[in-house]
Amino acid sequence: MSGSFHSIRLKSTNLCQRFAREPKDAEIVTAIVALGQGLNLKVVAEGVETESLKDRLISIGCELMQGYFFSRPLPPEDATRLLMHRS
Repeated sequence: MSGSFHSIRLKSTNLCQRFAREPKDAEIVTAIVALGQGLNLKVVAEGVETESLKDRLISIGCELMQGYFFSRPLPPEDATRLLMHRS
């Protein structure tokens, strides 16, 4: 296998959404977060739609998240305003 692991892009949107419905998958998500941290990579959870999922992700050490819980998709200028307001 050639190439660096740092150049591999993994996308796990469905995994995080499934985690919200199937707690048995929590071990998989926990392992992915731990692996990313062990490799000194930023781990972003996508598809976060509920406060309970956000809280579970925080409890396993995932600090970066995106999804409808935080905001619906916005045009760039509205997103900039939202981020400035939340800072």
